Amino acid sequence: MKIYRAIALKNTQQINLDNIGRSWTLDEVYAEHHVKQAGCSSYIILAAEVEEDQIDVDNTLYAYDTRPREYEIVLKNVEIEAIIHFSTHENYEQWDTIAGQTGNNFFEDYLSDRSPYEGEKTMNDILELAESFV
Repeated sequence: MKIYRAIALKNTQQINLDNIGRSWTLDEVYAEHHVKQAGCSSYIILAAEVEEDQIDVDNTLYAYDTRPREYEIVLKNVEIEAIIHFSTHENYEQWDTIAGQTGNNFFEDYLSDRSPYEGEKTMNDILELAESFV
């Protein structure tokens, strides 16, 4: 499954390879729109291929159920390799490769107390959605 993540960086900042980020999206346009909407002028868009076993299924299903237009894929704390899909940052060039950990951040829009997702969405819904972006 191909996913994208936008990261805002000041021109003196580097990507934190110990915490690249858990929240990604299936939609590259959404990733760029999200970072631009935040008013960031220096940013990168990462692209990565992930396997189903790298996905935090409960939080991904919860995100899809509660914020479907974000097309969010929440990853476990896993090692990931990504390419720079797009960059306005002076130290990162398109097609550069980075590798690191996604990190273990927990955000207020994730399931509280790491409880299981109990809605009607399934991982098959996510896989079908991912196929629609190919």
